[in-house]
Amino acid sequence: LAVELLECLKQVGAVLSPTEPIVALSLTTAHLRLEATGIGRAATTMEAGYNGPPVEVRVDGRLLTDMLSATRELRLSISVQPDSGAMLFECLDPAYRYFLAPLASS
Repeated sequence: LAVELLECLKQVGAVLSPTEPIVALSLTTAHLRLEATGIGRAATTMEAGYNGPPVEVRVDGRLLTDMLSATRELRLSISVQPDSGAMLFECLDPAYRYFLAPLASS
């Protein structure tokens, strides 16, 4: 999941605005959709082991890319607080956790 998510971020990251590098992450049953609008528009969808209520959060794509680039783990767990959209990224290595507060959620 981590490698695939990083590749998807690179795809949508190509259109990010330098001043507003916002990526929308939409979690639905078994899927994660990434969308970005900036100097253009890009979207991609990947499979994800998610079975909760639909959640959409907007995050700084650069921060998420940096986080994923810092780990060598292939598996990644993402926990989402539906009310706030806050996300906790955890790898198999218990020493590596990354909390990401959303810029907006719905």
